[in-house]
Amino acid sequence: MFDLGRKKNKLFIVVFVILNPSLCFSKDPLLPGAWEEIVELTDEFEGEVLNTNKWRDKDDKWVGRHPSYFEASNISVENGELHLASREINNQDIPPVEEKKGDFTHAAAAVKSKVKVKYGYFEIRAKAGNSKFWNSFWFYDYTPKNWTEIDVFEIVRSENYLLRTAHHFKSPTYKVPEEKHMKVQQEVFDYNSTDYHIYGLDWNKDSITWYVDGEKVFTTPNYHWHQDLYMMFDTEINAKWPGIPESNNLPSNFKIDYIRSWKMKDECQSTTTFKDKQWSLITLPCDPAGRTLEELFSQELGGNYSEDWVVYGFDSLLGEFKKVDLNDQLKAGKGYWFIQISGNDIEYTMTGSALSKYQRIDVVSKEAALTWNMIGNPYPHAIESKDTQWYSEESGSRMNWSEADSQNLVHASVFLYENGGYTKKDMSNPETKIDPWHGYWVPILDDYHVNPVYLSGAGIDWKKFITE
Repeated sequence: MFDLGRKKNKLFIVVFVILNPSLCFSKDPLLPGAWEEIVELTDEFEGEVLNTNKWRDKDDKWVGRHPSYFEASNISVENGELHLASREINNQDIPPVEEKKGDFTHAAAAVKSKVKVKYGYFEIRAKAGNSKFWNSFWFYDYTPKNWTEIDVFEIVRSENYLLRTAHHFKSPTYKVPEEKHMKVQQEVFDYNSTDYHIYGLDWNKDSITWYVDGEKVFTTPNYHWHQDLYMMFDTEINAKWPGIPESNNLPSNFKIDYIRSWKMKDECQSTTTFKDKQWSLITLPCDPAGRTLEELFSQELGGNYSEDWVVYGFDSLLGEFKKVDLNDQLKAGKGYWFIQISGNDIEYTMTGSALSKYQRIDVVSKEAALTWNMIGNPYPHAIESKDTQWYSEESGSRMNWSEADSQNLVHASVFLYENGGYTKKDMSNPETKIDPWHGYWVPILDDYHVNPVYLSGAGIDWKKFITE
């Protein structure tokens, strides 16, 4: 909720959120504590095709482990299950792959989440294919500064073999090769050809714990695994061990009945994409909880601040942009200008505590003059205009957006900046949505003929601009 109050030259807005009970998840994990579903990483696979709103049908960073490659046609959804097939291929089936290290002989499959996650409880009911193909459920990502991985399982069913691993390949503290270590548990697993098993992972800031069929089987302290990671299901060949699958065991199917994911309640997680060489007016969708700009962004974005990416705030009373220092703390509900020039779009996931149902955001105004404020939605989901109220400390009254407009406190039109231009939103419509991550220019008082101030990207030497 936005809370606008006003004293002489100061105004506040109040915002409240009513949660939709239908979003609650009824299947709780068999762990203590209060949990809520991570919708983007939960799927019962009840449709007829892969839900591409949640999943990619290939890994966009990796073609597969040679001599197998990831083939989207090997993925299917049938009878309430996700199937990842593994098969031999003919020469004419071999795709043009840039990372080719010789002829491909087999086609595998990979499904990758579209969002990243840090911490939670994850549970999968699955049956591995009966061949020498590895069947895996894991989490990973790599950035210029961080590369970590957590394997819930890697199963070679033909060998009755299961491997659990937590890899630490690279981090800002990485100094010597010995730090490229793994916490490993291997075991021979007694499979029955008709058996499904339930595999769980409890990943939190203190420890990582693996479960099979409700029983805890392994745990390790969480020394390094604090990076936002993608969720992956895939099949692979390891030519060294156990070797190339026999033809009479192919095709084989890695079958997944469901994947269910939870986070502890009062935790918040939201993902956005920062476009390359394009200004974004952003706001934070989770409570920054006193974290500095460096703590929030440096690890994931990499590069050097003021050279490869930069953040500006706006002083509404002075009408000036001010570069945010790495040691500055960002505020929920405030708007910030952000730009990065890495050469690629960067997907970023923020995690933290959820803000309270009612949230107050201060705005300011100058006497007898229009004052631009940058504010935004402080929640990880969209809210509507009707979920906001303006509050005037001067009169002690609360009002909706239309009423505040009629009293010349605020204009009903706000301005969203995206894709290099402005879009006007009419907040007098109670159903107008305020999206997460998006910051908005809000004009305070009654001079509505002034154009919104903004940073234009046209013709700028980005490297030179952000260092000045």
